[in-house]
Amino acid sequence: MTTLQCIITTMPYSHSDTIEAFTKFYAFLTTLPYIPASALQHPPPNGWPSITDDAFSPLGKTPEVLHLLRHLPYLEDVDWNIAYDTKVTAYNSGRARDCLQQGQSLEVHGLKPFHIDDIPPHAVTLTNGSNYGSWLICNTIDGTLTEHIPLGTPGFDNRPWYQYPTMPIVQFLEQWKERYTELEWVATPGAPGAYGNIAIPGETNDRDLAETRDIYRAHGWPSNFYRDDCHKALVERAQTLKEALLQQGIQDIEERPRRKAAAALQQAET
Repeated sequence: MTTLQCIITTMPYSHSDTIEAFTKFYAFLTTLPYIPASALQHPPPNGWPSITDDAFSPLGKTPEVLHLLRHLPYLEDVDWNIAYDTKVTAYNSGRARDCLQQGQSLEVHGLKPFHIDDIPPHAVTLTNGSNYGSWLICNTIDGTLTEHIPLGTPGFDNRPWYQYPTMPIVQFLEQWKERYTELEWVATPGAPGAYGNIAIPGETNDRDLAETRDIYRAHGWPSNFYRDDCHKALVERAQTLKEALLQQGIQDIEERPRRKAAAALQQAET
């Protein structure tokens, strides 16, 4: 038996521990210069009233799973990322409820990943990772999170869902938190009107990633962090980059007729 298996067998699922772990992790994310604290939505004492057994019966999940979904915190139903290209599945939203009640595709509405058909009733996806982000599958029997990245790793195959990387829930979220703390992952707001993303090695230009990390450190990360000032600096940088790209696009459009004419002249001369 591996060390991870030993950990899993001694840490069975706990509803209260799971709620606490996600609440703490989402609260931590709001301390970064990206997701505002106002985006974090906490359930009423009796849970989200929209998540009822009848309304969510098409999901085909156990009472324990529905109990979890009913009491989890969520982020407002917009495009905030909690990891690279990874969004919280807002089961408390009208969009999720309408999808289930109208018999619409779970995959199309981000309630289930494509290519995985064997997720059992006691497990449920809590994030939407699209193609290159992370689908987190919570197992309410052994208390684990399984991370499935459909196209993010070479040699993708159709393994059973439980054969993808799996950890105890608290340990998994602590690992993600550490990646932010160490600036391996960097939450980056976009220019005004855009939501930004999570900058990570391999998916973000090395120079951009280094400059973003420098802005964090210049504002006291991690021990004496000035979040609002850092957010302002990052937004200004994003706007500058956006304007530079726009200007480059305009120049390319203006240059295109001249390049075309020059090419035609050269062809005529030959």
